[in-house]
Amino acid sequence: MEFLAIYEDFLELGFLWIGIAVVALIIKYFTKEYISVCIAAAAIITAFLSFTKFDGELIPQIITFFASTFVLALFIQPYAMRKNEERRRLEAREHKVPHKNEKGIVIEKIDNMNGTGRISINGEEFTARTANGLPVAEGNTVTVVDHDGRIMLVL
Repeated sequence: MEFLAIYEDFLELGFLWIGIAVVALIIKYFTKEYISVCIAAAAIITAFLSFTKFDGELIPQIITFFASTFVLALFIQPYAMRKNEERRRLEAREHKVPHKNEKGIVIEKIDNMNGTGRISINGEEFTARTANGLPVAEGNTVTVVDHDGRIMLVL
């Protein structure tokens, strides 16, 4: 026990809370979950109070930690939902198929083997390839099903 008495200052609970905050921030770095930020902030608040007010009292520190986590989650949750929605919209915009299900007229024979083919949709011209690999003659009507950059995939 004499060993613990010498290093008593280094065994304060405040350092435990700082460790919890560091672990929570590392978890947040590798995941998309915002609860880790709440836990880290609550651990920092609890560490501060551990060093200043709750010297060695574990129960008030635990209550402070859980209460802080709950309150912070109430404030961070709307922010997290908004950020996730923005991320989903951005991903959807990147994967959006322009002119999907629209009809186009073949203005140059579509032949995937020769790498040729152009279509016109509402007067706008696009390079086109067939989704099934079959050639389509000039003048035929096709439907856009997907795209690969600026190349429309049609049927």
